[in-house]
Amino acid sequence: MVSPGRRFALAPIWRARRRGRIPIPSLRRTSIDWIGQFLLAIRVRCDKPVIAAVNGVAVGAGVALALCADLRIAAESAMLHPGYIRAGTSPDGGLSWTLTTLLGHEAALRFLWDPRMVPAPEAQARGLVGTVVPDGDFSAVVAQEAERLAALAPIGVRQTKRLVVRASLGADLAGQLRDELAYVRRGLSSEDGKEAVRAIFEKRTPTFHGR
Repeated sequence: MVSPGRRFALAPIWRARRRGRIPIPSLRRTSIDWIGQFLLAIRVRCDKPVIAAVNGVAVGAGVALALCADLRIAAESAMLHPGYIRAGTSPDGGLSWTLTTLLGHEAALRFLWDPRMVPAPEAQARGLVGTVVPDGDFSAVVAQEAERLAALAPIGVRQTKRLVVRASLGADLAGQLRDELAYVRRGLSSEDGKEAVRAIFEKRTPTFHGR
């Protein structure tokens, strides 16, 4: 996920709200059929790796969207700000869950209650993003990371994400261990798994086909 401009996925939502393009009743929804789909779609329903490439300012829902991703890469000039508290409200888009899962209780609250724009290097130090790169290298680094992930065994990648997501959702330990064993067997018995083992012994790069 990357914005073509210098704002990461947020400003249009707030501009629309300010201009009255989103009707007031929609702001009072209790259903998760709108912005709540960020987290469900990216973390739960999508079992492929999702990278948030933050190349500018991410505020409010932009931060929520970035935190839904599996990995975050930020340009050095990028800035993050939760935004909600300045608007007199609390987070949506799954941000209360992703932040707490990622940072823990106190650190999540410190960020959500922080009135400042948080620069990318500080965001990395606080655990909000995994990698910060110079602006000039940003596109190349994002492409390299995507290529690195695409070169991995697809079955293994998907199963690993499912297991990690289930663990973060509070899966029972015994069930988690059973799923791990089932996925290991499935991965090793797949064509890609057999190819990976052959490649290890033959000291070559494996070729995967997602089967």
